Amino acid sequence: MSVSFEGLYAGQKEAVCHSADKVLVLAGPGTGKTEVLTHRIFYLIKQLGASPREILAITFSRKAASEMRQRISGFAGIDTSEVRMSTLHAESLRMLHAIGQAPRFIVSESEARMLVQDAIDDENLSSVFKRVKECERWIKLRKAENKLPNDIVDQNPRNRLLTRIYGRYEELLRWNNAADLDGFVIKVSRILRTDSNAEASAITVRYLLIDEYQDINEGEYQLIKLLSRRCSKLFVVGDDDQSIYGWRGADPFIIRRFQTDFEDSQIVTLQDSARCTDHILRGAHAIVSKVPGYLSKNLRSARGTGSPIHILCSSSETREAYWIANRTRDWISEGSFTPRQMAVICKRLDLAEPVVARLQRMGIRSTYWRSRGFFSDKVVQEILAYLRILVDCRDNLALRTCLESRTGWGIGRVGINQLRRAAEAANTSLWDMMKSAQGHLGLARWATSFERFTRMLERLAVRSADLNLIEVIDLVARTMRAHRLRSVEILKNWAGRFPSDHSVNEFIEEVQRNRGLDLAGGAPEPEEDTDAVSIMSMHAAKGLTYEIVFVIGMEHGSFPDPKHDEAEQRRLMYVAMTRARKELFLCYAKRRIGPPARGFSFYRASNLLGDIPREHRDTIDNT
Repeated sequence: MSVSFEGLYAGQKEAVCHSADKVLVLAGPGTGKTEVLTHRIFYLIKQLGASPREILAITFSRKAASEMRQRISGFAGIDTSEVRMSTLHAESLRMLHAIGQAPRFIVSESEARMLVQDAIDDENLSSVFKRVKECERWIKLRKAENKLPNDIVDQNPRNRLLTRIYGRYEELLRWNNAADLDGFVIKVSRILRTDSNAEASAITVRYLLIDEYQDINEGEYQLIKLLSRRCSKLFVVGDDDQSIYGWRGADPFIIRRFQTDFEDSQIVTLQDSARCTDHILRGAHAIVSKVPGYLSKNLRSARGTGSPIHILCSSSETREAYWIANRTRDWISEGSFTPRQMAVICKRLDLAEPVVARLQRMGIRSTYWRSRGFFSDKVVQEILAYLRILVDCRDNLALRTCLESRTGWGIGRVGINQLRRAAEAANTSLWDMMKSAQGHLGLARWATSFERFTRMLERLAVRSADLNLIEVIDLVARTMRAHRLRSVEILKNWAGRFPSDHSVNEFIEEVQRNRGLDLAGGAPEPEEDTDAVSIMSMHAAKGLTYEIVFVIGMEHGSFPDPKHDEAEQRRLMYVAMTRARKELFLCYAKRRIGPPARGFSFYRASNLLGDIPREHRDTIDNT
């Protein structure tokens, strides 16, 4: 629910009503950036006479866009239904549709990986690149830098091989009439930069608002610059201290150079936090302020001094788990806090396993937060692939997923590669090539298996013709012999949210066009929506708040990890710490074993803990 304009504090009002055409709002944790964004939209319509259809608000997840729309709907006296709230990827796709250059298919993360592997095989580099993820990450970062294969000039021999793989990957995308998410941004940017008619038809906004500006990469920045050329007002909100997506090319220096990039722009800093106590803010500031290029901020807490940050020192991960579980039980028994008001945050989720196990023994429920939820489940992906084929049998990528599932027995990877190469050479779909496999000498070995597979799909299409959406999902799951799996039941329950007359085609469009257009697969969601202690990674914690937060794994050599950028890890720590409203526990153990510790034992606390001034912390001896 939105607060009234009168309910905003002075700094928020200044930001909302700022007269400059280009404004950056530096919003620290808990300073009310969402309230500022929603009130800014209200102000544009009510005070400046902006047409709602000329307003575009960019967020980085559908969930955030939905929450923003809910807040705006609370304003009386204006119709905000035509205000566009979208992710940057979804907006790129909309613009490609507007100029008639949208791809037919959007590749999922697993399909993109499959095509990268194809590219490695086709370039005969499988002996050089044994881990497809290395190539995949390299390609993603080049796209984040707004570079296509022809833009890359690199004398490093390994990078030249990677560029070959990248080029072949792009060819395979084009042949499959598909694009990946980062490809939307690059493609639309390049079209708009060179075609003024396309720019005029695609960009229909005059007022551009952008949330989480610190999370954009160079490719996204270039698109935002193009969008801003036709806008009367640009209003961006972000916090360079919360830039934590370096793995996807996010660069905090983009937000820091805002005034250089946009002439006559102004910066407003929101400094009053309604979330964290003063001790938490000061401790978090002490860690993040050591980052090179740090922009000085003077955050103030509206919640008072609060308790010092608690440094929990345990002799082992087992002792740590006992202490956390016992304290959690006590709070719940006293009625001080409910399980859903508490969170365990860590760099790696397996660090939390001893805590989860101990909570379970005490009868306290916990739930993991994951970015892609049940859509990342392999069986769910295969069911969705079958549904896509029922809608369009020439969906090559869906067909590939089905061929590689258990129902594709008798074909195998060699047969699939022969099939796709034959289809590409003949410029036809995989489906059509399978149907005519008997006439191709190179496919004769698998012709019987192809025939069996296509007949199975044709029977499935006939049987599903008169069924509703849930019944079709159940039929596909039974065909796959997966109907008893819990993930299938979750998928059916999710599909049950749609109207009873919703077609399979409409359902697939929702999954493809919406679920796939979030940053890194989507905003994190709990596996179970119950009153439970939340277990999550530091990245997944962004945007969430809890009364009580335990950050575990604070050992020297583990966090920060010397193999990764310390500056980003300091920002990640800042994000994790500022999720806590009341009590914050930073936990390290003198001994950890197993995969979370990567085979090592740790004996010292992280150097980050020593950065917190003594007056803002205390120590709990649990040895």
